[in-house]
Amino acid sequence: MITEKDILDYYRGKSEFSDAVCQEYTSFHAKRVAYILQLVNDYVLPLQSKIPSPVTMCDIGPNYLLTEQLRRYFPEIIINTLGFDNWKGRPRYKSEHFECDLNDTYFGIKREFPTHDIVIMSEVIEHLYTAPRQVIEFIKTLMKPEGILIITTPNAVMIDKRMEILSGRNPYEKIR
Repeated sequence: MITEKDILDYYRGKSEFSDAVCQEYTSFHAKRVAYILQLVNDYVLPLQSKIPSPVTMCDIGPNYLLTEQLRRYFPEIIINTLGFDNWKGRPRYKSEHFECDLNDTYFGIKREFPTHDIVIMSEVIEHLYTAPRQVIEFIKTLMKPEGILIITTPNAVMIDKRMEILSGRNPYEKIR
């Protein structure tokens, strides 16, 4: 069982993640990342026995937290990334990064990307101004026919978000 504590312990004492912003982000998202890692674990092991080639994954919106933990826990999987390159200077292992703005799905993305057994889009869709239907239609092109899609978004109805709305403040980032 992959836990929030495992993730927090991994980053504890690492100088490149010691600033207050990284620590707060890691602390806030570690539980979500542990949950996603467990989901992948529950689906990857059965998947590996069904396909002859290595399992491939696409992490949309790569960042130091989820992407790094996916690579840590699943080194046998080819984990490509798609989105903006927030990964400069970090090792890519045996994977590729595909620079892509998902908002461009509104206009139709003209290039082709490889297909994957698993696609993860965690905490990304709420940052887009393009309709989710168009984005998901594009994401389907990243998936093999029997592929698995994992999408997560923040909980919009958490009590603290409701309280902010009731007090007249918008708890979400405004579309720029």
